[in-house]
Amino acid sequence: MKKAEHTGSEDYAGFWVRAGSIAIDGLILSLVTVPGGILFLRSAHPTISSEVFFMFLFLPSTFLVQILYFGWFNADGRQSPGKNFFGLMVVDGSLKPVPLSQSLWRAVTYIIDVTGLLLVPFNRKKRALHDILAKTFVVRIKTPRNLETTFIISALAAGFIMGNLFANILRNNYVQAFRIPTGSLKPTLLAGDFILVDKYWAKKNVPQRGDMIVFKYPMNANLDYIERCIGLAGDTVKIRDGLVWVNDMEEHLQLLTKEYDPEEGQYTLEYEAKWKGAPSYRIRHYEAHNLNAENFGPLVIPPKHYFVMGDNRDNSSDSRYWGFVPQENIVGKAGIIYWSWDRSVPLSRLKEKIRWSRLGNVLQ
Repeated sequence: MKKAEHTGSEDYAGFWVRAGSIAIDGLILSLVTVPGGILFLRSAHPTISSEVFFMFLFLPSTFLVQILYFGWFNADGRQSPGKNFFGLMVVDGSLKPVPLSQSLWRAVTYIIDVTGLLLVPFNRKKRALHDILAKTFVVRIKTPRNLETTFIISALAAGFIMGNLFANILRNNYVQAFRIPTGSLKPTLLAGDFILVDKYWAKKNVPQRGDMIVFKYPMNANLDYIERCIGLAGDTVKIRDGLVWVNDMEEHLQLLTKEYDPEEGQYTLEYEAKWKGAPSYRIRHYEAHNLNAENFGPLVIPPKHYFVMGDNRDNSSDSRYWGFVPQENIVGKAGIIYWSWDRSVPLSRLKEKIRWSRLGNVLQ
């Protein structure tokens, strides 16, 4: 501990050694939280869907674990495993170990510090933003070990590899983020919505009528589409005078609102749509649309295929135009909007650009 009492600038830990120590701590945290989270989700699904689990349980609990981990280990002269490996310690302005309360506050600011360590190379005392906010410093209490550069590179490489491995496991098997580029699912989804999709659901379930599903576009598997499932395998689907029928059962529509859509330059009629025994959802038609001219089918849906439509019925490329969705093309079920912004509003009006009321909406 003697080194921590010195005041020379050479005591302050630089960018690369701090990055190496964080990589080691990050590896330890990932090896605990990610497998544990996956095991819990497997036991809880579908009671708790993947996107809700990761958004509202896994991420908050992970942040809490990080705060407790860094807060405890870096307080009262203790060192986290990463800092211990490289001989670093968190101290206050007097170069003495920080108390637990200050260390916990530093951990909180570290979680919300989006700049990470980027400020360190430009700061005279090599402080990151979270150090400045928490009034702390990171100093060396041991001389650099032999081959320190090799250890730093190894720690960063291991952290990068494991981080990508865990990210790929989560993205390929459990939950994936998608951006909505068009308005084919208005009013449920808007262009500029960012959603989380439950991919684990697709491994255990098949779509039901009314489910909003993400799938590989049958005409080009490199494209991901999102539409609402209307017809199941074996169903007979037809459209008469703009109304959808499945097995001689009509999609019941109840008019809700009439609004002008400046993006499409049309007055639209919004309806609540419902099938017997299924949750309701919302669709819309253009007010000027000639429903009497819209007819389709009847067609029988082949085995392991689905008939899908967009909620924005008069501005949607769906099964009416390019056919059915095979079961093997289904990626997952749309779950939650985690971010949304209006592309027509400039960044200079950020408060208006972000659609705050849509954040966290669970999709139906």
